[in-house]
Amino acid sequence: MKRKRTPQEFCAWFWKQVKETESGCWEWQRATNCSGYGSVWYGGKMSLAHRVAFAITNGEIKSPDILACHRCDNRLCVNPSHLFLGSHQDNATDKVNKGRHISANALKSDCKRGHAFTEENTYSIRTKAGLTRQCRICRRERGREHRAAGKHIYPPKKNSPS
Repeated sequence: MKRKRTPQEFCAWFWKQVKETESGCWEWQRATNCSGYGSVWYGGKMSLAHRVAFAITNGEIKSPDILACHRCDNRLCVNPSHLFLGSHQDNATDKVNKGRHISANALKSDCKRGHAFTEENTYSIRTKAGLTRQCRICRRERGREHRAAGKHIYPPKKNSPS
């Protein structure tokens, strides 16, 4: 049976699993998860290596809702000076501010029915989620279908008394 490492032994072992790069990142050299983040057995469970690095150097992160976010955007980096604590919203805002947020739909050149997203054939609509696109041809066809089925977007105007 394997002897459990002391916290000091674990820390020494942990930092030996890291390789420093020219960019200043300390990249995790062991296991990774399916998203490309380093992973390590810590505290009786599999944990993200960068979260463990933050905990080792700054103390345990109290809430699972608090993230250890990367300033460097390198998923393998465990350099504590490249990490900061934040909420999911903080992490999403950081991603957008760095220009790393590109929606999969923004990369599409055609709508789901195959019409090209050209300037003439595209509506840009602002929603709560952000800016979205709609195909004019499809939108026109949907309107026809709704009118034919009696499902008007706006109720018919009532005749006002004269």
